[in-house]
Amino acid sequence: MEKFSNVLMTLRDFFLRIAETGGALVLATLTVYLLLGNSAGSFAISVAETVANFTAKVTPAAVLGLAVILAMSYLLRKQGK
Repeated sequence: MEKFSNVLMTLRDFFLRIAETGGALVLATLTVYLLLGNSAGSFAISVAETVANFTAKVTPAAVLGLAVILAMSYLLRKQGK
């Protein structure tokens, strides 16, 4: 059982690293777009448009729900340690 738990923790860490890398790539691309504007290139412009469309479609209730879930997750992890 301990070995299975270690495998799950390794997989979780791996997927978290992938998510962090993807988020950093999006933030770097948005920074390039903010600095260069429309001359940043088609990739940076499409990423900026996608992020703008996504943020326009997210409702305040969804943001509040996500904040509550993240806060509960943080508190439960902190309490478990």
